[in-house]
Amino acid sequence: MTGIDNYTPKSAMIVVAHPDDAEFIAAGTVAKWSNAGSHVTYVVVTKGDKGSDDPEVTQAGSLVFRTLCLWAIPMAICSTRWS
Repeated sequence: MTGIDNYTPKSAMIVVAHPDDAEFIAAGTVAKWSNAGSHVTYVVVTKGDKGSDDPEVTQAGSLVFRTLCLWAIPMAICSTRWS
């Protein structure tokens, strides 16, 4: 492969509105670039505490879950170092 298929930036910033948006939008690209040595920064502009239609999930419970996702999912995708 040549061209864009082999492109890896030195750094990348993923800017999304909600905690799980990056995984739906760009997880494969983030994993590929991160594993190739790119420094990836996530910017999430909301807490995600309003993110459940389940009446049994409280706002506080949703916030705890989304906060854990903000750390666990990028670590799993990037399998990388944190600075």
